[in-house]
Amino acid sequence: MTLSVLPLSIIILQVLFLLIGIVIEAVVLYFKLPLTQRQSVECSTVVNLVSSIFVWLIFLILQGIIPEMIRLEVISYILFNKFYKLLFLIEVDSILMIVGIISFCVICFIEFIVIVSMQNLFSEEAESRSLMQTLQVSAVRNDPGKAVAIVTANVLSQGFLFLLLSILRFV
Repeated sequence: MTLSVLPLSIIILQVLFLLIGIVIEAVVLYFKLPLTQRQSVECSTVVNLVSSIFVWLIFLILQGIIPEMIRLEVISYILFNKFYKLLFLIEVDSILMIVGIISFCVICFIEFIVIVSMQNLFSEEAESRSLMQTLQVSAVRNDPGKAVAIVTANVLSQGFLFLLLSILRFV
């Protein structure tokens, strides 16, 4: 792979977004969940990395499924922040808003599953259970406080990132 093909701007932007998201979500998790400062930073780091990897995997899988003309438009928008030929006949802003809402919900769901799984994996009672039993317990257990904390953390971090992107777009 040559450096001319490597999308450095996307990599740098993703790292920047991860760092900002980790900080904002760690603060929210520290105040909303019974975690120490170190635990909230570690939890936020793991959760954000796992959700970013999962979202990029979904994106890459969908790239293999969607038609060629849409694929070119999406890749052009992701890599160069502009559309290739704008082959869409419907409003682009509404498509981006729908994709944003869907990705927000998917990220919240992934982060909730990861946090509950992590807390159940590293609890004292998990030492007596196998890994599969611990994952089954974490999938069944409901905790609205964690869900509210995760949604609040995501609203704040992704809202700030959206504001940052909006400012960068108009500057």
